[in-house]
Amino acid sequence: MLTQNPFRLFFPLGLGFAIWSAAVWIAFGVAPESARAYPGQLHADGMVGGFLFLFSTGFLMTAVPKFTRSFSAQRWELGVGVGIAAALGVCTASESTTAFHWVSFSGIACLIGFAGRRLLARTQNPPPFFVFVGVGLLSGLLGALGLALTDSAGLDAAWIPTARALYFTGMMLGLVIGVGGRLLPMLLGHSAAPVSDPAAGRIPLALWMALAFLLGSYLALALGLANTGPALRAASALLVGFRFWRLHQLPPRKGVQPFLIWLSAWSIVLGLLTAALFPRYALHLMHLVYVSGMGLMTLMVATRVTLAHGGHDMALEAGSRALILTGVLVVLAALTRVSAGWLPSGYLTHLAYAAVCWILGVVVWSTLLVPRLRPAGKSTC
Repeated sequence: MLTQNPFRLFFPLGLGFAIWSAAVWIAFGVAPESARAYPGQLHADGMVGGFLFLFSTGFLMTAVPKFTRSFSAQRWELGVGVGIAAALGVCTASESTTAFHWVSFSGIACLIGFAGRRLLARTQNPPPFFVFVGVGLLSGLLGALGLALTDSAGLDAAWIPTARALYFTGMMLGLVIGVGGRLLPMLLGHSAAPVSDPAAGRIPLALWMALAFLLGSYLALALGLANTGPALRAASALLVGFRFWRLHQLPPRKGVQPFLIWLSAWSIVLGLLTAALFPRYALHLMHLVYVSGMGLMTLMVATRVTLAHGGHDMALEAGSRALILTGVLVVLAALTRVSAGWLPSGYLTHLAYAAVCWILGVVVWSTLLVPRLRPAGKSTC
């Protein structure tokens, strides 16, 4: 069961990081001043390298064998994945940033190896959008390596902005576009469920343009063009959002989950755009991308994966009060975190408030979906 549906293993592990990585702000607020150590790096690492990466691992280890019509995950691969997750947990508990980045590098390399073995054994080509999955994983790999080397002074500190952009934004943005390019139109109701077509390998011109913008954004950062990089990244998201996700239209598929996915996609696009337009507040505005964007989208896509693969009642997507409350709390967390940038006197308090909202949202989602990680009937996916 786990080898065919690894998400059952990795989603709960990711939830642990989702809660812990926000809780550090609450702990920081109540700790004695003499014992305080600013947890900004721990928070960012745990959210992206823990929560988002482990959910992505669970999804890709489930989906890639199906997209390529190859073989399912092997037990040893699951064991390696759990070992990586445990090592990341030890690194966060010991607050070892350098070790975390090296372990994260290893985890991304293992996931690339997993996908590569299925691509070599494929009997069907993956969707054209999957080129972004490869770009995302390679971005994360290079970013983690760059951060690990700069942590240990093995690489000049001038590379830090590029490494951070690759790891904290490039990895997940590539995965969101790569997986979402095929999945989001279906979940929003713009297209029917994907039909297997081994010959469908042509990459649309607009997708090549979006890819060029994304890659160009990191080249610009490496060349020291600090404002050009974010602008190109925003252009890539805008092109994908309006050309392929049709964000200018309300979701034809009615219900809570499609609306929240639509809202999360808008958060990614608007967050990248406003961060490029107002670089002074980019750190704060990017939390639209991370919290109500990638975070909320991850939870909503995981909802579909959990319900469909477990043969559960799909009507929960349409009108579940738990999903409504999850969406409200996560969006409130994002807005509270963004507003902190304009409230310097209450900055740390707002970080704690945002953390509380996020944790409550994750807990509410968990009470609905974690019990359903066990199959109830025939898979509909």
